[in-house]
Amino acid sequence: MLLVGGGEINRAFLEENLVDELYLTLEPRIFGRGNSVFVEGDFEHVLQLLASTKLNDKGTLLLHYLVMKNGK
Repeated sequence: MLLVGGGEINRAFLEENLVDELYLTLEPRIFGRGNSVFVEGDFEHVLQLLASTKLNDKGTLLLHYLVMKNGK
């Protein structure tokens, strides 16, 4: 199942340990503001990098992580 949500939905699923993998796109730009991937909540997970892929000549990266439940 693919979860495409805002910070609150993403946080709710993480808090309930319903996220197994995480894909993040990293753009070679820095912004002073924007939307958070996760809003503040009561969770902490360790991520294990499974793959990184360069998507274009600008340096955009696709990062694929395994979400370790409760740091395990």
